[in-house]
Amino acid sequence: MNRPRQNKDLEVLCQVLRQLNRFSDRLWRQKKDLQGSSLTPSARSNYDRLIIAKYPTEDKDFEDIESNASKLGKIELGQFYMPPLEGNKDFIPLLWVECDFKTSPPKAEFRVGMYRFLSGGKPQCLGFRFEMHNTSSNHNYYHVQVTPRPHPEVDCDYADWIPDEIPCVLLPAKNAVSLVLCMLISFYGRRISEQMISQMNIDKKYKEPLAFLSPASCS
Repeated sequence: MNRPRQNKDLEVLCQVLRQLNRFSDRLWRQKKDLQGSSLTPSARSNYDRLIIAKYPTEDKDFEDIESNASKLGKIELGQFYMPPLEGNKDFIPLLWVECDFKTSPPKAEFRVGMYRFLSGGKPQCLGFRFEMHNTSSNHNYYHVQVTPRPHPEVDCDYADWIPDEIPCVLLPAKNAVSLVLCMLISFYGRRISEQMISQMNIDKKYKEPLAFLSPASCS
């Protein structure tokens, strides 16, 4: 992949993450999920408790995030809250991003930790890795895996017996941007496409993973 293409992918990735952050922040402030239903008391409580340790990324932070991404050719985020969930409502999805566009192919890794508090003390946690490895790996394709501890810096109770190497579930992604879209569809289904992704002014090639939903999703 050439440098102009890498720079374009990085630029669009920042655009998608900024829009996702705005979309997510609005829903958390309204205390609503994508369907418009009110959040459960436990979801609101879990969110309020988790942001004490990991304060949400704000829209104003993206000025520095995008500037650093442009200079360094990579992006790292560790306290990015995704929208409230419709299923498994008590869990709070926290996204961790690490992408390096200086490599060929670019490294892309998105870890989503699902956190909840059952009582006092540490939260429970289960995570998923959406990623692509380098060409020397047996898993050098876009895939998702379960991971017991997606954010090492968050102190939590996790099941260390969960396998974190297999299975590597194949995803219809071709770059870091379409990998993010696959991730969002995995957690939110058609609604995230209808309410956010399909309305974004980005090249159709990035929306190819949405083609199985409906032709309109790729417009």
